[in-house]
Amino acid sequence: MSKQAPDSSAASQSQRRATYGLNVTVAIVAALGLVILVNAIAAIYLKQFSPLDLTATGAYGLAPQTRKVLGDLKHDYRIVTIFRSGDPDTAPYIRQAGDLIDLYARQSSHIQVEHINPDLEAGRLEQFLGVIADRYKTALQPTRTAIEGSLTVLNTVSKKAAEHRDLINALLQGNTVPEGKLHEELVNALQAFGRMSSDIDKQDQDLHRRLDETLPAYSSIRDALEQYLTQLDDKVYAVLIRQFEQAVRQDKVPDSVKEQLLKMNAQFGDLRKQVEQSIADLRAAAQDNTRPVREYDDVRDSINSSSNPVVVVGPHDVKVIGLESMFRLGAVNKAKPGEQPNVLFLGEDKLTGTLVSMMLTQPPLVVLVSTGQQPALGPNGQYNTVAGRLRNMNFDVRSWSPTGQMGPMGQPQPAGPPPEPQPGQKAVWILLPTMPSRNPMDMGGGPGVQQAAELLQKRLQDGDGVMLMLSVSPSAGFGAAAPDPAAQIASSWGITPQLDRVILRQFTNPDGSTYPSNQFTLTTWPTALPITKALEGIRGLFLNASPLTLAAKPPAGTQVWPLARITGSDLWAQTDLSAQNPKLDPKTAAPSFTVAAAAERDHARLVVVADPLWATDTVTNYGVLGPGTAQNFGAAFPGNTEFFVNSVNWLAHLDQLIAASARVQDIRRIGALSRTAQQGIYWGLLAGLPLLALVAGLGVWLVRRQG
Repeated sequence: MSKQAPDSSAASQSQRRATYGLNVTVAIVAALGLVILVNAIAAIYLKQFSPLDLTATGAYGLAPQTRKVLGDLKHDYRIVTIFRSGDPDTAPYIRQAGDLIDLYARQSSHIQVEHINPDLEAGRLEQFLGVIADRYKTALQPTRTAIEGSLTVLNTVSKKAAEHRDLINALLQGNTVPEGKLHEELVNALQAFGRMSSDIDKQDQDLHRRLDETLPAYSSIRDALEQYLTQLDDKVYAVLIRQFEQAVRQDKVPDSVKEQLLKMNAQFGDLRKQVEQSIADLRAAAQDNTRPVREYDDVRDSINSSSNPVVVVGPHDVKVIGLESMFRLGAVNKAKPGEQPNVLFLGEDKLTGTLVSMMLTQPPLVVLVSTGQQPALGPNGQYNTVAGRLRNMNFDVRSWSPTGQMGPMGQPQPAGPPPEPQPGQKAVWILLPTMPSRNPMDMGGGPGVQQAAELLQKRLQDGDGVMLMLSVSPSAGFGAAAPDPAAQIASSWGITPQLDRVILRQFTNPDGSTYPSNQFTLTTWPTALPITKALEGIRGLFLNASPLTLAAKPPAGTQVWPLARITGSDLWAQTDLSAQNPKLDPKTAAPSFTVAAAAERDHARLVVVADPLWATDTVTNYGVLGPGTAQNFGAAFPGNTEFFVNSVNWLAHLDQLIAASARVQDIRRIGALSRTAQQGIYWGLLAGLPLLALVAGLGVWLVRRQG
């Protein structure tokens, strides 16, 4: 028995090893299977969820407004990135933009995303560009037909040019042409026809090459053909016909020469008719297909002008976003050596704005009405930021003044008629604040204000939307002979502006002295209407605002809602606007004041804001680092721009698009990591995790040993 014990012990040890090995194998297989199962579940069921966004610029999470837009999509959209991978400087931006676009696809089944690297996937790129070309094929066919017909005419002209060169050369060599003007003209014609064939051949080859591109430059080709054919008509055939007609009337020209000249003139006339018909066809194609050709050209030029374009293909049109427009690169130079540049990401704003614009079959007309000669838009305008946001949504934004405006050289321009909306097109009219009249008895601000008010009153009756931006008026409390017509419109809707006063808040210095402030920051907004319900928590700023009184019982058929309230302690409405250091007036004190309101009657809508500065570039471009830094570092008061855009959407009866703009706050969730922090994380992952595993293993070994 003692001799068999070692064998039994060895067998038992071998069995234990086999058992342990089998257990380890099963555990490994189970762990791998669990990992695969979890990833499969995540891939299938978690596509609809956005990841938790803790990045510095909020680039990896979709704002609620964007999710609302994606949820409202009724048609399929294809987003195709054409990003190159060769430039290491743009690689981080490409990765960030690509990740954001993938979020759109996970959020909506109507979004299909495709990434193409043109350096490695030329075939896929060519195939996609062919899809875009086919999209416009029917609309561009008249232009292409006119171009191909003109090229055929050019080939005919080239062949005839060789025949005309031979005829003229024979005349000159026959010594039958008398010396003088005709001889000189024939020599010039010989040289012209000698160059013409080679010139036309070069033109033909170049134009055919451009026409055979996947996305031909139709407008450029058409313009080049029209210009060349016009020169042939005006500079060659018209001149030669006139010269030869004059020559055949001269007695000194032999009859044999006249016969040849008349023969060539007849051929010139036939060719000229073909050239003129080609020119007419080219022009007709341009006029009949102006919009599709322009849209196609915009798409083509945008793709070619951006080294890394994003192409959004919708059911009706195609839009292109350049990668460079997705970032605010002004902060790059502020980065310290060794730190990542502080670049703000605008990709969500661009993408969502593009989708919104493509959802509109007929974008609204928005007219900024100015009652002075200061322009609302352009180099000296004060509303370029909010107008730009609307134009990004494909809105038709214009400005108009009943008194005319200043020209580019400072000269006054006469007033033209107000813009007219197209049949069925929604229209929104925005009356900009009026400077107070110098006449203390005239609160109306002059005839321009009256004209504008009459226009807006009519537009309201027609069902258009109107926004009134009102300004405090020192003469409002003195029984002015001409009440503010814009304020009268608001009052007739149950919103009464108190333009004789301005809202102030009293602050106390450490020494006990007090000072007033007319600046109020809002982060809480009324939620009765979607205009401001979408702004909850977003900072807005009001300056020099006046109170609005909302009627307890509005006029019949009218509903009234507050849009913005200034609340807090030590608030009052200052009526003595000339006081140097006004004090809290208990008579006009209140815990809150309404400064913006909305009303609806039948199909017409009205928004009233009693603040002259809230939507100007001065406020909307005020960035987190001071005046004018919003474009590079983020807006300090993004609520102002959002309030304006949402109000325009509501006035245009586009409630579904309210708050559809993407991220409105460039607020950092976690600041950019310093170099030291990056190194700490690097070494923590490289050495810390293995060390943690070693410590855990030692702990398990000690526990087992003690047991």
